[in-house]
Amino acid sequence: MADFPVASPTLASKQPLASSDSPQQLQDLSGVLRALVIFGIAYALAFRHASVFSENAASPLWFPDSVLLCAFLLSPRRVWGWYLLVGAPIRLFHAAVPVWFLAATYLNDALKAILSAYILQRIIRGPMRLNTLRQFWIYMTIVVIGIPILSAFAGAVVRLSVGDTFWRAFCHWFLGTRLLRWC
Repeated sequence: MADFPVASPTLASKQPLASSDSPQQLQDLSGVLRALVIFGIAYALAFRHASVFSENAASPLWFPDSVLLCAFLLSPRRVWGWYLLVGAPIRLFHAAVPVWFLAATYLNDALKAILSAYILQRIIRGPMRLNTLRQFWIYMTIVVIGIPILSAFAGAVVRLSVGDTFWRAFCHWFLGTRLLRWC
């Protein structure tokens, strides 16, 4: 017996429904697709905004990372790969920078978002609201300090291949150009 009634017997004979198809699953799929479209638009806008900064005045915050992290925190882990697939062409088709460099930085940023979201979800059970000091400090420790330090080490290694020094690249990646004078 089908999970839900079929409108006509001829339709049922031409396109049998799998036993796993249900109205709830179709609704879930449409919700995921809607979320992916909204994410793609937000990610493209964030990337476009962050890309207007030059190498001499880099973006103080990399907005696409924030959009990706928010998408991960608001969605189940099983769809994280789809967000990465939507974000990849937006990041990789930037004509001014070599593709290998864009791929390396996208991988770094993706791993940063995955690791941050995974650790936050493991430590803070339930919805991520940052409405307590405990949640706020956990977020700050992981997302603002801990994971970005690891990312800056990896980013500095990549920047070595374009002629930068390790510690200058590390400071640039971690603190941004405006604070580079401290390095």
